[in-house]
Amino acid sequence: MVDGEVAYLLTKRDGVVVLDISERRAKLISKFRVENFTSLLKEGDKLYVSNQYKGLYILDVSNPETPKFVSRTLTQANRVVKSANSLYISNSKLGTVEQIDEVGSAITKYIEVSMISDVEIDGEYLYTLNLKNELEIFQNDETVFKSGETIFSVNLIAGWNLLGNPLAGEFSTEGLNGTIYTFENQEWAKNPISISSNSGFWVYSDTATKVKFIGTPKAVDFTNLKVGWNLLGSGKKVENLEKTYIYNQKWIYNPVEISPAQGFWFYK
Repeated sequence: MVDGEVAYLLTKRDGVVVLDISERRAKLISKFRVENFTSLLKEGDKLYVSNQYKGLYILDVSNPETPKFVSRTLTQANRVVKSANSLYISNSKLGTVEQIDEVGSAITKYIEVSMISDVEIDGEYLYTLNLKNELEIFQNDETVFKSGETIFSVNLIAGWNLLGNPLAGEFSTEGLNGTIYTFENQEWAKNPISISSNSGFWVYSDTATKVKFIGTPKAVDFTNLKVGWNLLGSGKKVENLEKTYIYNQKWIYNPVEISPAQGFWFYK
C-alpha cells in the first residue's frame, strides 16, 4: 500500500514494513513485528492490520518512523475494509462480518456469512465471498444478491397481506412479526413455524415492512392440487389463470397475471 512517498508492506518474516520510496532505491523506515498478518488498510494517520489469529491491530503512523500501537480487537480478522465511520472485518472462524468502531474497541454489529473468505465495500454495498466462491451482497444489513439464488422482496402494508412461498424449499416464519394463517390440505393452521413450498399464507402486520424470500424459485405444479380451493404461491409469474383470486387491499378475480411470491386462491 502506497501513501505518497511512503509504502506499507506485509512480509512473512518482519510483519509490517514501512519504506521510504521518494528515491529510486527504497529505504527501510521502520517495522512492526507481528506474525500472520493477512491484510492492511490506511486511513489518515491510522493503519489497520488484520491478523488471522490475534485480531485487528490499529497503529498510529502519523510518524512513519515510529509506528505506535493503539488497540486491537480480540476476534479473528482475515480482512479489513472501511466505510464512513465504521470498519468491517471478515472472521472465517465464526462465519461473520463484524462492524467495529474506528478505534477497534467495540464490535457494533454482526452479519452472518457462512464460510466467509473475503469482504469488500463499495458505497452502501458490502460484498462477501465464501470458500465456495459464492458471492453475497448486503445493503443496509440485508441480502440483496446471493450466488445461485433468487431474492423475492415483498412490501407488506399494515394490516392483512396475502403472500405465497415462491421457493423450492420451506420458508421459515421466524422473522415474520404478526399473525399468520395457512390453508394446506383443506385445513387452516395458525402461526406455523414454516411455510411449505408453493403454499400461500395470510400475514397480519402491525406496521408496513418488507419480507424477503431467498432461494431457488419453483413454479406451481397445478396437476397435484386438491379438488376445491387451494391457497398457493409461485416462483414464476402466472398469467391468464382462471378461477383465481388475489388480494391487494381488495379482491381481484381472474387477474391478468400473478407475481412471484404473491399469494392467490385457485379453484380446481
